[in-house]
Amino acid sequence: MRGDEFDDDVVDATARLSHDDDDSDDDGFLGNKSDRHIIESSVNPVEWRTELERVGPRLRVKFGAKENNWRDNIEMTKYHDKQIREEVTNAELRLTQIKKEVSEAIERIETKESYINETFSHLVGDYREVKEKLKETESKNKES
Repeated sequence: MRGDEFDDDVVDATARLSHDDDDSDDDGFLGNKSDRHIIESSVNPVEWRTELERVGPRLRVKFGAKENNWRDNIEMTKYHDKQIREEVTNAELRLTQIKKEVSEAIERIETKESYINETFSHLVGDYREVKEKLKETESKNKES
């Protein structure tokens, strides 16, 4: 196939110019008959096909916002998945830090609690004795 020959790959198009309806002819086309001509390409078909093969996979047809396109949904899902994974990672790091801080606070509280228990254990025993004496005294008072 020669570069200037066109097989089934090239379609001749008739130019339709938008003019007022008064310019309309009986054949249904808009515009003057002198404005109509065949559009001929000046691009080498082999170069065009090569370029199309090179960039074709990256080309995408965009639909209006009202169209539901499953490819866009997949891309959006992938984007949101990435965002969620990043946020989960950040949240895990923050929760690990909070866990560490809470564990340290609990350890300090337990240490202080054991210190207080050891320091005032003799007072607990004294308190129990005084409480028992109070009960005995109250029971004697009720009997009399």
